[in-house]
Amino acid sequence: MIRIGMVGSDNSHADAFSQLCNLSRDPRFKGQAVSGARVTHLFGIPEHEARTQEVAANNRIPHIVREVREMIGQVDAAMVVFRHGGLHLKYAKPLIEAGIPCFVDKPMTCSVKEAKALLSLAKRKNCPITSFSTYRISKDTADLAKALQQIGPITAGTLTGPCDIASEYGGLFFYGVHVVELMLALFGTGVKSVQATTHKGNTVGIVRYKTDRIVTLNLLYNAQYVFHILAFGKQGWKAHLPDGAGLYPQGLRLFLKMVKTGERPFSDAELLEPVQIMAALQQSLATGQEVALSEV
Repeated sequence: MIRIGMVGSDNSHADAFSQLCNLSRDPRFKGQAVSGARVTHLFGIPEHEARTQEVAANNRIPHIVREVREMIGQVDAAMVVFRHGGLHLKYAKPLIEAGIPCFVDKPMTCSVKEAKALLSLAKRKNCPITSFSTYRISKDTADLAKALQQIGPITAGTLTGPCDIASEYGGLFFYGVHVVELMLALFGTGVKSVQATTHKGNTVGIVRYKTDRIVTLNLLYNAQYVFHILAFGKQGWKAHLPDGAGLYPQGLRLFLKMVKTGERPFSDAELLEPVQIMAALQQSLATGQEVALSEV
């Protein structure tokens, strides 16, 4: 049985992942429960005390700790799931230093500097680490990526999803990262530069690849959003509405596979690029200029 420490209680993901492990007999999660793991420990910052108690009670988590370090020696893996990515480095650090495999929720961090520090620490400690939007790793996304090969090479596309650039949880980084990670899963890595503009709550980003590929990101706040994908290739085009069913079980199983095998699903470069893109989009909004990823 893999013992998981949940770090951060304010995010709904603390509930979602814990339910799959701890409430396997609950009919609400029939067919989704993940065997072989249990969330045994929970940490929440003092400001979230009431929420921490709620998550523990609702999901039958037996131990609440006051310091993350209390989990060391008590858990086999950890999931760092604060809503604000700016908290991730601070609270993941002691666990990674102890060699505990970690899933760090999206966004991995809210700055390129912190992302590099996190990845560097994991490398020095030879500690498995991963981070992803569950949309990035879903079966639905993988199936679509295969379908796009039939109309390729893909040269252009548009992705739409939610984003609040004024969010208290890191601005663009909060939720905008879903759209960016979907783009990387479907259109590939290797972004060269971005340029962004915003108007009354809605934001548009233009993403230029090192190849001939160009992608538009529609990041919506002042509109009823939907996740939506358009891809245009030299052999045709395709529209797609991502299927959100089963995202949490798929994400949890991928993380547990890493814990068991030590094999990371994403390289350092693949984990860093979404943070670089988000940081570049924010810089472009601030300056009005196109921003190269090499500049952030």
